[in-house]
Amino acid sequence: MKIAIYGIVASGKSTLARELGEHLRLSVIGGDEITHGFPTEERFKRSDAEQHERSDRFSSGDGWVFEGVLRGTQSVFFERADRIIFLDTPKRTRLRRIVTRWLRQRLGVEKAGYKPSLEMLRMMFKWTRDFERGGRAEYEAMLQRYPDKSVRLRTKREIERAARGDFTSGAKT
Repeated sequence: MKIAIYGIVASGKSTLARELGEHLRLSVIGGDEITHGFPTEERFKRSDAEQHERSDRFSSGDGWVFEGVLRGTQSVFFERADRIIFLDTPKRTRLRRIVTRWLRQRLGVEKAGYKPSLEMLRMMFKWTRDFERGGRAEYEAMLQRYPDKSVRLRTKREIERAARGDFTSGAKT
């Protein structure tokens, strides 16, 4: 099975991907790993060509869970996925998670693939604001491109069911 999970920052993508990967015994691929590299690699933004190559290579496997935001260089994951999940969690939940995660990373309690600076915190709030002010349309369009394999999850209950491989709840497109 191939599952692509997408959503804005702090929507719960990484957590759901990890839980689904464990439950279904699938490898988990993060969009940031395509763009910036795996933890064992030097972290820098790769060129679009390199991101396309990495996306093509990693998405050609038999089974995986991919999680990320919408990036054109990673669209092959959505094309090849058997199931596409849009995590559309409430804004207040995402804002709380941004602050909590940033504090945990600053205190060294949680690992970060980036420097948890004040600038990064500001950027996460900016990405959330941009999403709510018009960026959502691109995410909605993804649902419309693949109506037979897409589902939108909003509630904690829907996400918990999906983590067990049950995609029957949530809004179909």
